[in-house]
Amino acid sequence: MTAPIGVLLLDSLPESRQLTATMLSFDPDIAVIGQATQSADLFPLLEAEQADIVVISDTMQGEEIPKAVWQITRRARHVGVIVISAHAEPEVMRRAMLAGARGFVARPLDSRQLRTTIRDVYARIIEERVERSRQMTVPTGPLVWRRSGSLGHIVAVFGAKGGIGKTTIAVNLAVSLRQETGRDVALVDADLSLGDVGLFLDLTPIHTILDIVEVLEREPDAELDGEFVKGIMERYDPLGLRVLLGPVRPEHAELVTSEHFGRILEVLPRLFDYIVVDCPAVYDERVLSILDRTDQILLIVAPEVGPLKNARHFLDLSETLGYPRECIQIVLNRADSQVSITADDVQRWLAYPVSHRIVSGGPAVAEAANRGRPLALQNPQHPVSQGILALVEAVRRAATATRQQKSTDQLRPLK
Repeated sequence: MTAPIGVLLLDSLPESRQLTATMLSFDPDIAVIGQATQSADLFPLLEAEQADIVVISDTMQGEEIPKAVWQITRRARHVGVIVISAHAEPEVMRRAMLAGARGFVARPLDSRQLRTTIRDVYARIIEERVERSRQMTVPTGPLVWRRSGSLGHIVAVFGAKGGIGKTTIAVNLAVSLRQETGRDVALVDADLSLGDVGLFLDLTPIHTILDIVEVLEREPDAELDGEFVKGIMERYDPLGLRVLLGPVRPEHAELVTSEHFGRILEVLPRLFDYIVVDCPAVYDERVLSILDRTDQILLIVAPEVGPLKNARHFLDLSETLGYPRECIQIVLNRADSQVSITADDVQRWLAYPVSHRIVSGGPAVAEAANRGRPLALQNPQHPVSQGILALVEAVRRAATATRQQKSTDQLRPLK
């Protein structure tokens, strides 16, 4: 016998809660398994009960509905949230849906409409669960879990300002590394709020970094399972490149901490020969956690005053943090831009040599991004693609050097 749909009610008014519970009691396929008067009382129920749906009423006193929805979805992403409200204005619905609500029921309550909405939301949740399960059970190929020997090479692609082509370079670098070397390559979208790696590769996010975070939060002292991590990463065919995507909703970015990144970057070098991390243009603890574990930093700059100023600040910071100078390479993007700042000017401004120059891609780069097919695949003879190949060679040389110094002996023993 199929278990009924488990529903939790969040409503501060006893009579309103009772009315909703009574309406649902006539449906044998729906069971109210818990009730709460405020969000704080609901959270223990989310952990203790096998809830499928949370129904939030607009009678909540002293709480904003969108905020309550967001708090619930961040704690239990597998639960569908439905809002009951007398205000059917588009803005109210929009704010609730942006926070993560799956359904909306207007007052005065109609019993049939409420039950139908619960069933519809539950059906979508089940479809997502099945898809997630299917994705997790797809054969991932032989798992090379390095218990001894050399570790994979981590490359951080960092830009001290947005809009300078950082993600374009990171994506095409990962693709080209896989193509040119035939080795196992991972691409990590660490720009958790505004990352576009998935769009650049036309990947639908079935799994994200939050799936790993949930495991780490549930079992903080347990060793991350390599097969699980690899299964969470989306597969970009036909290359077999593995991609760890960021959260679907920007507001969920704060759920990922520097400790989480540290644990993830401890596992990935055991699974992959090259790990390319697309970093956001910020200096928060999460980014510094990534850079601390990075073997090579590609600092992307453009011949513009703003990006160069920020790049100079980053180089000063890297010196303070003790990052080896030889591990940082300057990549001048749009090097052929018709501006008054030359490559020599960039070198003088940064007091760092420009190691690589990539020309402007023009419409071809934008078209490749819009189609979700990297330029390195779509047009390997394009000057930008050729510039990426030069980066591949630089990464390969650096990896050869670091692998001689970096082994599993430096990591925690596996349990």
